[in-house]
Amino acid sequence: MFHLSNLQVNHTDSYMCKIEVIDPPPYETESRSNLIYVQELPQHQEKLVYVNMPMAIPLGFFVFYSIITTAAIYFCWLKCKKNRVLQNDYFNMTPWQSNGPRKRPPQHGIPTRNYTAYRYWEP
Repeated sequence: MFHLSNLQVNHTDSYMCKIEVIDPPPYETESRSNLIYVQELPQHQEKLVYVNMPMAIPLGFFVFYSIITTAAIYFCWLKCKKNRVLQNDYFNMTPWQSNGPRKRPPQHGIPTRNYTAYRYWEP
């Protein structure tokens, strides 16, 4: 497969390729023909490119400006985030714990509750 470029409408025609083998005998010939049809592009498509160009230039500038602004804000946010950690007075401390768990003494006369009745699964 090959690609033909720079063709115009007046290049539309039937093209033939003929191969002749003379040596070694016997004489052989093979030919194939192809029709190359070149369509003319409508002229209004080229005008659309030029019509959209005045709108595309400001839009491209706005997208470029937005990306640069977003990158600058993100960079400043990262820089402030690093500095904020260094200026923080909070220290991660473990909570105060007692020597052992506190238990209430059992109250006599009150039956203990059996919570297994409230469970939906069997222990």
